[in-house]
Amino acid sequence: MSTVDVHLVNNSGRLLFVNGHAGTDWTYVSQNGVRPGGSDKIGTFKLPGVGDNDQRGWIYLAETKGRNELQAFIATGSSRGVFDYCLQYYDDGKNTNGTTINGTQAELRKGNVWLTVGPDLFHSWTNRLPDSTLLHQISLPGTHDSCTHSLSGNSRTQLYPVTEQLHMGVRYFDIRLDGDRAYLPVIHGAGHGFADTGYTLVSVAHDFLDFLSGKVDPLAVDETVVVQVKFDHGYKAGKSDADVLNILSLVFQGSGRLHNLPITPANPTPIGDLRGKLVLMRRYGTSVTDEPIQGTAVDRFVHEADYQAWKSGGGTPAWPFYFPKQAFDWPDYADDPAGLRNLDEYPVVLQDNYGLTMAPKWELVQKYLIAAASGRPDAWFLNFASSAALPDGPHNIATMVNRHLKQWFAARGRCRAGTILMDYVERDVVKAVIGSNF
Repeated sequence: MSTVDVHLVNNSGRLLFVNGHAGTDWTYVSQNGVRPGGSDKIGTFKLPGVGDNDQRGWIYLAETKGRNELQAFIATGSSRGVFDYCLQYYDDGKNTNGTTINGTQAELRKGNVWLTVGPDLFHSWTNRLPDSTLLHQISLPGTHDSCTHSLSGNSRTQLYPVTEQLHMGVRYFDIRLDGDRAYLPVIHGAGHGFADTGYTLVSVAHDFLDFLSGKVDPLAVDETVVVQVKFDHGYKAGKSDADVLNILSLVFQGSGRLHNLPITPANPTPIGDLRGKLVLMRRYGTSVTDEPIQGTAVDRFVHEADYQAWKSGGGTPAWPFYFPKQAFDWPDYADDPAGLRNLDEYPVVLQDNYGLTMAPKWELVQKYLIAAASGRPDAWFLNFASSAALPDGPHNIATMVNRHLKQWFAARGRCRAGTILMDYVERDVVKAVIGSNF
């Protein structure tokens, strides 16, 4: 029985490890990382002899040694011709007919197999959505208190910096600021400097711009990133909102990559118009003069029932004048499946109950996943999978909820799930959310 050597060409921009294999068709060779821009022999594959069954097997690729994140499936034999190949997200080898991930290819060179891993393997996915897709129609993986990886205890809600979350495929970020200090430091909590993440709005904005402008990956220039900004401390109406706009405008100056116009029912802005851009969601008030260029409002809402009563009453006085009479801030412990309306009449369904322990929290998250998949096609679902309830704490709750999220998406397949803001995200749960779009 003859063999072929299998080589990996790494154009992903990251060090890739070959962590293992499945089946008896492989002779495992390499445990070393394949450097960016390099190639290496990673194994030997047995070819079937006359009368033998087809041979098949998997190798696993990852950015961290010991993890199984991506699988390459190799098969050869009389029923398949000479060679069959795909590279897909890791699924324990269950899917032997998976779709090849964009940017990868395989070819035979002098009887040996060369697998090429392309640069969009990890970074890019929103650029594959149809141009007409609206943001609220996307299953969008997000992180809650996105910048807290350097903190400790219950102030920490993430394992990885923003740059790595972008690399994983996270596309909705929750940024909290201290308005009392220059450059608007990113914090977690209401205490002045109590949980200082080490980021500023300037530094995190540069991270987003570097990603969208292709510094990290040329194919990321067509990605879309949504950023929700809130003041956890020191908000000053008329000043803080102007500071955010000034800083973002300065960082993104001349790039054309900042979308700070509101997304409204009259102007829903499909993703085809948002490619390569940061979309600003503001969870703070503004001065009247700045509102038209301060992003999409998620700072004040009315209940859907109150909105419908206003509509049925003839819509008078006009909505901007009626709105302040009924408005309330972002609702604490939010759980309202009927939904809300923002200042621009955009429908939002919000779940942000952060006071629940493990099982009740997952039940609530699942309730809103089902609602997003089956109802309110006009509404943006913001579903917080995070909770800080003691004695469990953010990490334990996130571990349990994220495990259930992966199982839920695996069982559901393609569906609309809304925006899911998670704590302690890992690549596998992000992939699960992304996968429901395709």
